Amino acid sequence: TREFLLNAQSASPLPLGKLLRTPYLVHETIHADVLLREMQLKKAHMAIVLDEYGGTSGLITMEDLLEEIVGDIYDEFDEQEEQDIMPLEENLWRIQGGAPLDEINEALHVSLPEDEEFDTLGGLIYSRLTTIPEDGATPCVDAFGLHIQVEKVEDRRVVSALVRKTEAESAPALPC
Repeated sequence: TREFLLNAQSASPLPLGKLLRTPYLVHETIHADVLLREMQLKKAHMAIVLDEYGGTSGLITMEDLLEEIVGDIYDEFDEQEEQDIMPLEENLWRIQGGAPLDEINEALHVSLPEDEEFDTLGGLIYSRLTTIPEDGATPCVDAFGLHIQVEKVEDRRVVSALVRKTEAESAPALPC
């Protein structure tokens, strides 16, 4: 893109065909570490990924590779995602419906089952309800030593819930 912009501002611009580069093509079975090394050697910032038939499967960037290896990288262009588990006060958390149970177990020091047919807070809530809540509904669930009040349902999906440990002494009840 930089070359195109500089060329457009030039006193004697080159024909666009002279600015084109051969695309860097890779097969979708290439390992991330191998691709990273190849992209570094070729000074390529992106590659077109081909499937087994030679068709385009996708596009991968250097940032995609680095995030696959080291985890999410946030820059000034990325929107900050809301935390899955946010402590509000002692013994009270706001938890996103898509939060994995293993993360909840670690953050709240509880033992939610990880071998059930669900693996998110939303899945746990739905496993305890007898009906699918409508958008805007705020049902409550008591399960595994937790009192869970759904805060927001959108498109039949639990967006967030307030969670309190029920075994805590003198914990004020959540409104249901």
